[in-house]
Amino acid sequence: MGSQAIASDSATSLESVIITQELSSRAARRPNHEAVNRALVTLAQTMANSPERILQHLVETALHLCQAHSAGISLLEEEDSRQIFRWHGVAGQYAPHIWETTPRDFSPCGTVLDTDAVQLMSKLDRHFEYFAQVEPRIEEALLIPFHVGGQAVGTIWVIAHDQSRRFDTEDAGVMGTLGEFAAAAYQVLRSLSALKKAKADVEEANHDLLRTNGELKQAEVALKLVNGNLEQFAHAVSHDLQEPLRTVTAFTQLVRGRIGDKLDAGTNDLFNWIAQGAARMKSLIDDLLVYSQLGQDSPQTFPLTNLQDVLTETLANLQNLIEDQRATISYDTLPTVYANKVQATLLFQNLIVNSIKYRRKEEAPRIHISAERSEGWWTISVRDNGEGFSPEYSESIFGVLKRLHGGEIPGTGMGLALCQKIVQRHGGKIHATSVPGEGSTFSFTFPTREAS
Repeated sequence: MGSQAIASDSATSLESVIITQELSSRAARRPNHEAVNRALVTLAQTMANSPERILQHLVETALHLCQAHSAGISLLEEEDSRQIFRWHGVAGQYAPHIWETTPRDFSPCGTVLDTDAVQLMSKLDRHFEYFAQVEPRIEEALLIPFHVGGQAVGTIWVIAHDQSRRFDTEDAGVMGTLGEFAAAAYQVLRSLSALKKAKADVEEANHDLLRTNGELKQAEVALKLVNGNLEQFAHAVSHDLQEPLRTVTAFTQLVRGRIGDKLDAGTNDLFNWIAQGAARMKSLIDDLLVYSQLGQDSPQTFPLTNLQDVLTETLANLQNLIEDQRATISYDTLPTVYANKVQATLLFQNLIVNSIKYRRKEEAPRIHISAERSEGWWTISVRDNGEGFSPEYSESIFGVLKRLHGGEIPGTGMGLALCQKIVQRHGGKIHATSVPGEGSTFSFTFPTREAS
């Protein structure tokens, strides 16, 4: 086997190898819906927890459900300026051949993509002679194409190595479902690969930046380039990851609908966990995108903004949350400063939501917002009666993805990081003080109008 084989001198035609028409005349084995549904749930769990293992898990599932002797997944790639299929996952007797290749223009997988249809083939080595070098021989192979964005990207297949196993329409139906899952898995893995590459590029750029740190102008140019790349990367990751997230969510709903009344309590909890995980990932992607976009405008271009108007608009946005949590919010008269109104609104919103979120269970949230002017600065403070935190965390809580309460309280760990970046963009500072069980105060500074 190998991609060097591109032609055949065999007298056996391709048409003699393809026996797909026999599927309709063979007696189909009895469907095992319970086994299929259980396998799909397990695949969805692997997609959420260990996406790097999903292709291998997928072919192991195909091997089991179709009672095959070997199974695999072949992805279309470029190598030496020509297209090949690489076996990214293999199970069963052909497992030692993982990562091997076949040519696009002369292979069973190529035929499947050319016809864009399920194909059943018999004794492949009669036409594709390079399979004669591979043991055990292939008695039958059932191959399914799968697509992403309307473009065929690979095949998933099962093999029988002797006449003890003959594939039927039930196998074709199972493989069709697994082919849909393969398309979703392909998108997730492609996005993760892009994310890893972008991360490596950024780390390399940061390393280069450190080496030129002594030359200020060169460092500034490099930093702007890195920031520009990060912003582009954030947009790309947001787009690339949102699509497979939607696919995972839609596929999970499809599987859930297919199981229907057979859904037990444990499986229902698993589906809820997958849906919640996808929702958290979407929120995190959205927050990371907002974080990366902060700072695209210059502080020198900030207009005069009345923070009283900003707070009024923020409270209107949060009205449902405030009423639901029976929160009481009081405030002093707030000043007019040079600020980006959208960012200032996001700042107030995150601080107020944070105070409500980390409330004490036995007492309704009470929040007071005050303003104090001194030596060219306005200090705005948001004080609450919440559960508070230990003083040792007063700085670390502003870190990206930092959360003191793990998964106990909903959130992405980006709220306070966003607040810090907004304040820093306006030339100010933000800090927090707290006494556990007695509440917290978050204070940030903006330059006064004269200081600006």
